[in-house]
Amino acid sequence: MNTPPAISLEALRLGALDEAAQRALLGQALAQLDDPSNTMGGAELVLEVADHLSYTLLSEQRYVEARDIAEQALNVGADAALLHTLALSEHALGESKKAATHLEQALKQLDETTDAQSREMHNTMRGDMLEHLAHIQQSQNQHLRAIQNLEHAAELMHSIKDIEGYIRVKSQLAKCAHELGDAIQSSEHWMDVLSVARAPAMGKTYYEHAARALLQLAELAHEGENFEMENSLRREALDVLTEAGMVKELAQTLFRIARSQEQRETMWQAVWLMLAVTQNIEGLINAHAWLYMREEQKTDPDATLLAAAIWASIESMQNMAKPDDMARHARITRMALSQLFTCARIQGIHETEIKIWMEQAKLRLSDGVIQTMLNRIESQVEPSVWLFDLHLFKK
Repeated sequence: MNTPPAISLEALRLGALDEAAQRALLGQALAQLDDPSNTMGGAELVLEVADHLSYTLLSEQRYVEARDIAEQALNVGADAALLHTLALSEHALGESKKAATHLEQALKQLDETTDAQSREMHNTMRGDMLEHLAHIQQSQNQHLRAIQNLEHAAELMHSIKDIEGYIRVKSQLAKCAHELGDAIQSSEHWMDVLSVARAPAMGKTYYEHAARALLQLAELAHEGENFEMENSLRREALDVLTEAGMVKELAQTLFRIARSQEQRETMWQAVWLMLAVTQNIEGLINAHAWLYMREEQKTDPDATLLAAAIWASIESMQNMAKPDDMARHARITRMALSQLFTCARIQGIHETEIKIWMEQAKLRLSDGVIQTMLNRIESQVEPSVWLFDLHLFKK
């Protein structure tokens, strides 16, 4: 026995119908469209059921099925939401021109059907459509049209207080402007992101966005050869990165500051984070090379200790899943071994004696060489010099 239509429609709205039931309900609605005794409803029901079903299929990346359902329902009548789903399916299938056309039709449909009561909901839909349309236009090198649509989307999202959407669109605008060579406009968009993300009323909710905006502004300052401003922005970003828990970016920023300002203590702080938290082997190798680039520095006992700690970090990760990029992993491993062998050679240790030397000097993973290196860094960097709260990251 078929479920009574009214109950099926209510169940659909409550999300209680599985795919088979949704398809059955859509079939019933389509079959009874021209039936004078139809009690199910007309085109509105077809569009509503198809909207639910096609969006579900789209979410499951079943793009062909989503497109087919949307096209079938749109033969019955125009609907902005279905046109949006159709466009997203087409774009995923590589049919970008069709997708752009259907998004433009969806926006026009919204303009024709929006009233005062539905304005806020429709503005949310309109902002999403404009953002998707801009993305397609960018892929077609229609950058100016994309920027116009993103600016309109930003205005809508600001008006409905969609902070996440506003930040996302403004960030995209900043990237577009940068791609077109307009550093000033790009900076202004990043400043808007920063202003919203660090507004007192927002607390720390959007600190990650604030940190990324500061780092992007620093990159723009670097490109403009304003190195003083670049360094200032990176230092300003440190506290925000710490608060946001963005440890990888924090270590990278410390690394950049250390190199640009020739600050060894700052580099040691980057090393501490990479050893203790992020296990960024490539970053550690680069830090080792920078710290001990001069010949007289290579005899420093800490050069050997750091090289051994880096190798121990590689060993500690060998039982983990096999790296996707084996060639890169092999290259990094060779570089780490080369640094360790160089330190040994400087001390007069022959390559055949390295294992015995490491055992005697307690430089192995099993000797706790990583923690020894971390303790060494903590002892040589004064507490007042640390540019982040060390205790937040100590295990």
